[in-house]
Amino acid sequence: MYLYTAFTYHDVYFLLRGGMWTLIVTVLAILIGVVLGFLIGFVRAARVPVLSQLGMAYVELFRNSPLVAQLFFVFYGLPFFLGIDVSAFQAAVWTLGVNTGAFMAVIVQAGIEAVPVGQWEAARAGGLGYWKTMRLVILPQAVRTMIPPSVNLFVQQFQVSSLIALIGFIDLTRTGQILTERTFKPFLIWTIVGVMYFAASFPLARYARRLEGRFKRADKMA
Repeated sequence: MYLYTAFTYHDVYFLLRGGMWTLIVTVLAILIGVVLGFLIGFVRAARVPVLSQLGMAYVELFRNSPLVAQLFFVFYGLPFFLGIDVSAFQAAVWTLGVNTGAFMAVIVQAGIEAVPVGQWEAARAGGLGYWKTMRLVILPQAVRTMIPPSVNLFVQQFQVSSLIALIGFIDLTRTGQILTERTFKPFLIWTIVGVMYFAASFPLARYARRLEGRFKRADKMA
């Protein structure tokens, strides 16, 4: 029996397609995570009774349990327990999105609480209510401290998105597995996969470091 093991330009296209789906899943998950993170972060920073405790439970649950366990629960558990049909794409996006939201909530809360108390007091003295103070005074300052850790979080989530291959979603990692099984060239395939992940992650990580350094220098000059 003849086995076709050559690595061709069709395989390069297959890898690029897998990389595209990895980016799509990651971007959608980040959008979900940012929305959830800001909502939960605001609630926790405001110390809203009951809601703050629920937010803390959400954060602790998803930050302190393995992403792969969360992924398996959504993909395999929801159909079994609730009869909900979940595709691999839906499970990947929502699991990664909710997981991102838990980490983002911590960043948002920390950013808000890093703003000096004097800013709150000055806003109240000026007759601003809580939400106007948050929108006009606190949030613009807090966002500066949120950006570097947020970018680092996005890079981290892009990298751990490789776990979605475990539920059969054809992302970059899964295409690498498929091509390795067909071509018997693991060194070549995984070198290319690694370079593709690096090419997407490194610019963002470097940008986060530059932003952090710029903000530190600005704070020293202030």
